[in-house]
Amino acid sequence: MRRLLLITALIVLALVAVLFIAVSLIDPDRLRQPIVARLSDQLDRSVELGELDLALFPAPALRVRAVRIEGSSPEAPPLLEVGEVRLRVAVLPLFLGRVVLRALELEAPRVRIELDPQGRPKLPGAMGREAPGRAPAADARGTEAEGPTLAVDTIEISDGSLEAGPWKVENLELRGRLRLDRSAELAFQADLAGLGKLREARAELE
Repeated sequence: MRRLLLITALIVLALVAVLFIAVSLIDPDRLRQPIVARLSDQLDRSVELGELDLALFPAPALRVRAVRIEGSSPEAPPLLEVGEVRLRVAVLPLFLGRVVLRALELEAPRVRIELDPQGRPKLPGAMGREAPGRAPAADARGTEAEGPTLAVDTIEISDGSLEAGPWKVENLELRGRLRLDRSAELAFQADLAGLGKLREARAELE
């Protein structure tokens, strides 16, 4: 047992050392174009990223400033603008095929969803091409296809806003978590333009 623990500890130390060297050698700006190209292709919208920062300790982390996703046309208001995005990744779950974020923080996100004449949202990429009322994709056994296994220990949104046609949410402050079973626990407050205010609101999503 001691020998197994020693081997495990050595493997973990080796992985940490490799990660440290990799992060030290990577120029964050070299990641910008591959990330932008991938996101733009998936969303079918132009994506812009500002300054990128990478860090290893206390956990692998990425910080991106000035994120922008264009609207349905170059003349339309942006679909999304975020002052800063920060995320920290747990390393060990990656070896189990799981993506676990220790933290996902969004500072001053601005979401503007355009509506078509029928009042339906104009969404980017595959979301926008999804037919209304269409059932989730199923595999050969008839069960719902599995998506990426993702969990977020802490989700934080500060000074957020959302516009969808005549509806507007301002001063959104949110804190919560997303579990591996895709359920979520959220606590938030916001101002609903023309309607009122939400304070100390909570939501449990299955």
